[in-house]
Amino acid sequence: MQNGKIIILGDLFEWWQTNLSATIRHNKSLLNKLTNQLYSYVIGNHDSAFKFLINNRDFSQIHRIFNYMSHAFAMEIGGRRFLFMHGHEVDSYCNSDNPGVGEITAIVSGLLEDRNESPSKDGKFIEDKFLGVLEKISSRYRMITRQSDRTPEMIAGVEKRRALFDADVVVYGHTHIPGNVRDFHYNAGCWSGDVDTYVKIDDDGTAKVCEWTKESKEAEYIRELR
Repeated sequence: MQNGKIIILGDLFEWWQTNLSATIRHNKSLLNKLTNQLYSYVIGNHDSAFKFLINNRDFSQIHRIFNYMSHAFAMEIGGRRFLFMHGHEVDSYCNSDNPGVGEITAIVSGLLEDRNESPSKDGKFIEDKFLGVLEKISSRYRMITRQSDRTPEMIAGVEKRRALFDADVVVYGHTHIPGNVRDFHYNAGCWSGDVDTYVKIDDDGTAKVCEWTKESKEAEYIRELR
């Protein structure tokens, strides 16, 4: 960190797959470190169990990180208005308060990960591979029924949310696909994969997607989202 603050864009842990209290207890040291430099913790679909407990002071006594939990929000940095969101808000697979396709998929993926004794196989996350199979089935169905492709649909949905918040820039995650659309749309990707990516915002409002290399160095990650 360079005297900066961290904004977590959701899905900090696999809350859908794990025991909440055990996860908090086991990762207390990590949560303490994150909280020391945390600005906000925007909930994602895997954090949805906490949605109705945001701003609940009694609940925050479990760990102070819960003081920082929030819904999507906008703030000004360097004269530009930034919207921070997880991304599931515009994803019909997993934006319901009730268990849907996304949560059921995560549970099945968790069973496969336990059998594999690791969340990844052949350099790829098992959940992403499982979701990839579902995406192919979904894409085929969408093609047959002449519906729009899911990736452009997600980008369009995020852009609509940016307009709703009257924001100049939107930063989100959810899809695990890092990249940008020019200088107004940034996906932070994932910080627990083979390539750990994040969005860095300078005080003047300049934003870019970065990766943390195996040499423990920061490098710009360039990919245009479409």
